[in-house]
Amino acid sequence: MTTGILYCCLPNLKHLPYYPSKDIESFFTYDHIATLKHSIETLRKVCDLPVTLFTDKPEMFLDLDVNIERTPRRFDHASDKLEPLLLSPYDTTIYLDCDTEILVDPREMIDDQYELIACRELQSILQGKKWLGYSSHINAGVFVYKNTTNMRRLLLESLMYSDQLHRENKLA
Repeated sequence: MTTGILYCCLPNLKHLPYYPSKDIESFFTYDHIATLKHSIETLRKVCDLPVTLFTDKPEMFLDLDVNIERTPRRFDHASDKLEPLLLSPYDTTIYLDCDTEILVDPREMIDDQYELIACRELQSILQGKKWLGYSSHINAGVFVYKNTTNMRRLLLESLMYSDQLHRENKLA
C-alpha cells in the first residue's frame, strides 16, 4: 500500500471554480510558485514520502525533486483539485495546498478506519480577530483520502456536478 503527497499548481488556469472574483493574474505569480517550493522544502524537513505535483506548466518545476504530472484538464473549470485527485498514484493520498507550511510529519493525520480525513473550516472575523466557531464546510487545503471505490465515486460525482454547474452558469 503506497502513501504519498499530492500538490496541484496550475498557473494557466483561467477560472477558479470556487473564487471567480479573484484576480487570476496576481494569484498565480512567481510568489505563489515560490510558496509551493517553500511548502515542499518544509515538508522535506519532516517527511520523506513521495511527492507528486500536478501542473499545467511542468517546465516551471524541473528544479524540484518531485514526480511531475501534466494535468489533463478535461474539465477546465474544475481541474484545480478534483481531476488530479482522481489520478493520484497513491493508495493513500495526503493532499496539500501550495501555501501549506508543514510543521510535523503529515502521516500523523492518517487513520486507517476512515476513507476521508479533513477538518472543518473555522469561521472568524479577521479584523476583530474574533472566532465564531466552525463552518459546515471542510477545509480543502489539507486532507487525507484513500483511493477506494467510494472515494473515486464521490470525486467523480463532485467533478460531474461541478461541470454541470459550470455549464448552467455559462448559459445563464
